[in-house]
Amino acid sequence: TISGPIAVDMSVPTIPAISATFGTGLRDGNNTVAFFLAGYAVSMFSLGSLSDALGRRPVLVYALCAYILASILLSVVPTIGMLLWLRFIQGLVAGAPVVISQALVTEIWSNDEKALQHASGLLATTRALSAFVGPVIGAALA
Repeated sequence: TISGPIAVDMSVPTIPAISATFGTGLRDGNNTVAFFLAGYAVSMFSLGSLSDALGRRPVLVYALCAYILASILLSVVPTIGMLLWLRFIQGLVAGAPVVISQALVTEIWSNDEKALQHASGLLATTRALSAFVGPVIGAALA
């Protein structure tokens, strides 16, 4: 459930290095976050319906494989344009664990309000913790 939030938080400290690597301004470096968030936003309203239609597991497995592939390709892209589009794709598939985990929690504990609140709280806590861990990892990588 932290693939999306941590991917943003890790990348922010690397924006100056990205800009320097591609010889562009900080605007293009900042756009890496914007493109990711655009894809992530699309995933929030599309992947839930897709997982309802095709099943949670296949959508999750496909999205995680696509996320890993996009992450690997991001490490070797030759242009800033390709980097931006891969960040969009990464954001698009990074939303799957977030959407599907919340759907599963709701389905599993829909009859037990207290358990549902507890499980939803744990999901929210893991996402919040990624906001602390992500920048530390990103700074170490930069």
